[in-house]
Amino acid sequence: MNQPSVDSVTSEQQAAQQQEKAVRLNLLLDVSMFVPVLTVAVLANSMLLMTDFFEYAKWIVSSLISWLILRRIRQGRTEAYEYGPEKIEVLGGTFISCLMLVGMVVMTGVIIGRIIRPEEVVPGFGLVGILVHLAGTGMNGWLWFRNKRIARETGGPILEATWRAHRADTFMNIGVIIALGLTLSLRQYHWSVYIDPICALAALLYPAGAFVAMLRRSLDELTDKTLEEAVQLQIMKQLADCFDGYESFHGIKTRRAGRRTFVEIRLGFHTDRSVGEMMDTVHHLKTGLETDIPGVEVTVVPIQADRLFEGHSAKTQIRMVPLSPATLKPALALITTTFNLTPDEVPVLELEESVEPGRHTAILAQKGISDPSYWVALFHGHVAGVTGIYFTPLDRHEAVWGGWTVYDPTLRGSVSRAKMLMLQKMVIEAHATGRKLLRLYTSTLPAEAAANRLYDHVGLKVYRTEPLPDGTGMVLYRQAELASLYTQAGLDSERQLGTEE
Repeated sequence: MNQPSVDSVTSEQQAAQQQEKAVRLNLLLDVSMFVPVLTVAVLANSMLLMTDFFEYAKWIVSSLISWLILRRIRQGRTEAYEYGPEKIEVLGGTFISCLMLVGMVVMTGVIIGRIIRPEEVVPGFGLVGILVHLAGTGMNGWLWFRNKRIARETGGPILEATWRAHRADTFMNIGVIIALGLTLSLRQYHWSVYIDPICALAALLYPAGAFVAMLRRSLDELTDKTLEEAVQLQIMKQLADCFDGYESFHGIKTRRAGRRTFVEIRLGFHTDRSVGEMMDTVHHLKTGLETDIPGVEVTVVPIQADRLFEGHSAKTQIRMVPLSPATLKPALALITTTFNLTPDEVPVLELEESVEPGRHTAILAQKGISDPSYWVALFHGHVAGVTGIYFTPLDRHEAVWGGWTVYDPTLRGSVSRAKMLMLQKMVIEAHATGRKLLRLYTSTLPAEAAANRLYDHVGLKVYRTEPLPDGTGMVLYRQAELASLYTQAGLDSERQLGTEE
């Protein structure tokens, strides 16, 4: 994973500034409503109003912490955090979710006590509570849509938690108004004393599912890596230095205990290599990492690569061939499963047009796509990867676009080579068109993190971003000069890719 550039840090600070203003407004509104809600809740003797008072108190604390976090990011004072600005935001989202869930548990106990020993709501102050919640409904509804828009623009977990909370509060306020109205209008019946606490319990438990999901996602994000990004870069650098010493890479496991970091690296070696040769690679890798990274202890676990490749090298068994009718369905299946696409999202037209030019030309032109060409990587006759290129009318004179590019992750020993192989083939074919630029797009979704790291590494820079239609992340538009890519990769011949035309 690459370290953030100056431009990316600036964009993080700009996004933090926008989020900071939104959270500061939330904080001011919550503080202004706190005293009136507290007064009405105590005088009305209503569990529903008490629940809402607790919500305001909780939001003041969480908004204050969120504001402080975003303020530090905006000012660029993140060096005290090993995880980086994005991890700080996720940490803030985790805290908000935990605070809400703890508050819900506490209030649930209080409400159950009121159900066991019911008390009447004071009518006059109950009416005042209804008026307060009418104002609260309007305020929370406005904040809901405003913060949702900002969260989609900036992609911050703090604003993601915030707009979901205001959505829950909007519906909760409506429920409070209805429940208080029923409690007051039916107070002549003895059972009406149970309406207030029962509705309060329902209103409290309603948003719990949303925050459990938010907490789970935040914890997954915080625990997905033991090592900070700078250390990950050091490991990848050493693996690259030793690239010719091993055949395949099978992952890294990391653990941290105090200031000591334990790294386990699993590498595949062929049995035709001597023990001495393998130990030289292991020693070089261990020495390099333990020198570059203070407090690290490295263990290299050798794996017999021959068992994974049936006695053949991945270097000689992967071949690039044009997409054909025989490989069309396996290629579509690999794309569909890799990207978890719905039937409407599967690029059937693009790949069929590559196999049979002219079949869908008019339909694809309406989508801004022309002349798609695709290739597949064959590993023992199995479709192990797909890559391609296409043109768009707006920039056809200067650029060619990278198409759907995937590799089969189940071929464990060849994953690292397959990723680079797909990119090399894309660059070769794009360079052959005579265009100046290669362009493609990815997203900030976790499933595309590995692709983004690879594209950062080879110099495909982000030149434009826009929110995904569903608001779950950002689309990253990348480009690089083909001459630079072609020279950097040393692509002087397609023969090195095992290409068969």
